[in-house]
Amino acid sequence: MRALTASELLSVWERGDAMPASRRALLLLGAAAPEATPEELGQLPVGQRDDLLFQLRATAFGPGLEATAVCPSCGEKLEMTFGTDDLRAPAAPAPSAPLTLEYAEHSLTFRPPNGLDLVELTALPDLAEAELALLRRCVLSACSGERVLAVEALPATVVTALAARLADADPQADVQLSLACPACDHRWEEPFDIVTFFWREIEAWAARLLREVHTLAMAYGWSEAEIVALSPSRRRHYLELVAA
Repeated sequence: MRALTASELLSVWERGDAMPASRRALLLLGAAAPEATPEELGQLPVGQRDDLLFQLRATAFGPGLEATAVCPSCGEKLEMTFGTDDLRAPAAPAPSAPLTLEYAEHSLTFRPPNGLDLVELTALPDLAEAELALLRRCVLSACSGERVLAVEALPATVVTALAARLADADPQADVQLSLACPACDHRWEEPFDIVTFFWREIEAWAARLLREVHTLAMAYGWSEAEIVALSPSRRRHYLELVAA
């Protein structure tokens, strides 16, 4: 995986503007790892996909992250600063064979969800329907004794045990921030989605860059490609000259 140039990142932003988050994730990885096929990137477990996005985000905007959260108890706004490495779980090896679960007289073989699974679920508006569709894709076999079961027939307790097993197998797929409100001392966990966070940063960066392109093009008559190719430092100095 390599760092993206400003021109490449701007192109990714334009192409991904109307895409759902699951496709944006694969678009970013495809731009940064052109040696890999879309199928190879799509089949990465979600945690591995997200770990690569954490790395790509660090090369694009640096290792520091700033985020906000709202206390669900009193409404206090929290501002947080942390690093990408703080949110990266210990690397989990990609399973070389299907995973197994033995629970409450049920036997399952399954695999962790991957990026292509999430793409397929995007079109499903109902959460319960999406969860069932994901089970159908990831559970390779299920039985109780000698009886083969469809995923719809799995007891809720078995599905809960499967979810816990998936979380253990791919910890990076579900990042939770442990937060405490300084105003009321309420404590809770907040999910952190690197795809959404990174894309919002890209949107803000692209809007800022296009304003800079507009200003410098009006002042000097340069093309977008010429302005985007400038380093951020040189663009800043030219903008200061225009504003002087």
